[in-house]
Amino acid sequence: MSMCLTACGIYSLSGINLSPDVKTISVANISLETGAPPYAAQLVTDRLRTYFLQNTNLRLVNSGGDIQISGSMVGYDVSSIAPTSNNQSAQNRLTIRLKLDYTNTKDEKQSFKDQQFSDFCDFENTKTLNQVENTMINCILDKIELNVFNKTVATW
Repeated sequence: MSMCLTACGIYSLSGINLSPDVKTISVANISLETGAPPYAAQLVTDRLRTYFLQNTNLRLVNSGGDIQISGSMVGYDVSSIAPTSNNQSAQNRLTIRLKLDYTNTKDEKQSFKDQQFSDFCDFENTKTLNQVENTMINCILDKIELNVFNKTVATW
């Protein structure tokens, strides 16, 4: 349900606050600066584009959007967690870190540079990363895309 707030020139869709003159978004291809699988950066790019299109009325443009997102994947790390009594790990954790720039050309004070977004998912030590990698990446990106969305266009 859309509600127009004429007094301040902002409309809200489920917590989304954008000026009415913000009509387009561009998400540049996320670069890969870590040892993640080659497809991971493109997956981040595609998922961010899709998430914004599904949750706003913004139109996607190749570049120069009213709202612009760019950045890189700077971390892709597997670590052992939950050690057992015999110095083995009961679980492993995959953590992904992004460094993003956000430009709101209609309201520069909303913009930011080099903002880090990271999250993780855990998996049993009985599985190798190769066995669970796609599931783990999607689990993590589910959380990161929501965090990016909330930091950029939602005001909770």
